[in-house]
Amino acid sequence: GVSPDTAPEFFAMSSNGAFWPVGNVYMMTTLADDHKPDGKYKELKPYQDSPQDVFNTVIGLFPKVILAVLLLNSFMKPLESGAAKTLSLDWILPIVVRDLVGSYAICFGWEWLLYGSPLAEKLKKYKMNEVYPSQAQIRHDQYHTFWCVLCASAIEILTLWLYANGRFGEVQSSFWGSSVLCNVLTVATTTYWRLLHFFLIHRMMHPWKTTAIPDVGKFLYRHVHSLHHKSYNPSTWAGLSMHPVEGTIYFTAAIIPVLWGAHPYCFLLCKLCLAIDSWVAHDGFGPPSAGVYFHYLHHAHYSCNYGDTVMPLDYLFGSFAAGPPKSKKAPPEVQMFKSE
Repeated sequence: GVSPDTAPEFFAMSSNGAFWPVGNVYMMTTLADDHKPDGKYKELKPYQDSPQDVFNTVIGLFPKVILAVLLLNSFMKPLESGAAKTLSLDWILPIVVRDLVGSYAICFGWEWLLYGSPLAEKLKKYKMNEVYPSQAQIRHDQYHTFWCVLCASAIEILTLWLYANGRFGEVQSSFWGSSVLCNVLTVATTTYWRLLHFFLIHRMMHPWKTTAIPDVGKFLYRHVHSLHHKSYNPSTWAGLSMHPVEGTIYFTAAIIPVLWGAHPYCFLLCKLCLAIDSWVAHDGFGPPSAGVYFHYLHHAHYSCNYGDTVMPLDYLFGSFAAGPPKSKKAPPEVQMFKSE
C-alpha cells in the first residue's frame, strides 16, 4: 500500500476534490491497513495564502467540468430545438429523471463505499465523528434530498425557459465564440463566486443576533434551515437534505453567470458543483475520503464556519473556527431542534 510518509501528499491532492472519486477510491484501496490518520486535514487556515491553494481550487473543478461537457448536448437540446419556449413534459421530464437518477446513484454509491463496502471497516478510523449516523437520520436525509433535487430541476427548467424566450438575452451559439475569455474566466472562478453566494445565503439563515432590526435569520433558522441541521453528524445524504425554500435559494447560484452574459454551460457546471461538492463535503470522513472538516465543525457546533476558507468571509466577520469551540454547550437555537 501507500506508505504513511507519502500519504499526506496524496491526501492533499484528492481531498480537495481534484481527483474525486477516482483519487479517493485509489487511496482507500491502496493505503496501508496500519496507516494512522495524521490529522493534518484538521489544520485549518482561515484563508488561501499561496498560489498552490488557488491552483488546488481551480483544478478541483476538473471532474465537474468533464461531466458538464458530457451533459452539454442534452442540456442545450431544448434551447436549440426551440422546445423550451413552452413548458412541456417532453423536455421537462428528462431533466427531472436525469437529476433524480444521477443524484441517488452518486449518494447511494458513495454511502455504500463508506459504510457497506469491503472497505468500510478499514475506513472507520477516518470518520470525523466516531459515532455513525442513525438510520432515522439517513432516511430523513434521503427524503429531503428528493425534494431538494426537484428544486434544482425546477431552477434548470425555469432557466432554459427564460433563455428560450429571450429573457436572459441572446444565447451564445458557441462557448468558444467571441465571449470565450468571459466564459473561461467564469468557469475558472466558479468555486469562488458560488461560495460567496453560499456564505451570504447561509449566514442569512442563521440568527443575526441583533435587536436593531427584526432578526430574520432567527425566523429562517427556525422554519427553514433547522431542517438541514438535524443532520448534525452528517453523511453524504446530508449534503442536499434541505427545506425546499433553502434548496431553491441554494441552486440560484447557478444563475449568477447570466448577469454577465456567460454561455449556458456555466449554469450547468455550477449546478453540478452545487450538488456534487455538497454531497462530498458532507460525507463525514477525513482523507482518504473527501469530507470537509471546516464544514463538519459547522454542523457539530452551528455558530461558526458559515462559508469556506476559499472565500475568507468567516475570517473577516469573526466566525472562523479552526477547531471545536471551548464551550461544548450548543447555542439555544440548536438545542430546540437537537432534542426533537
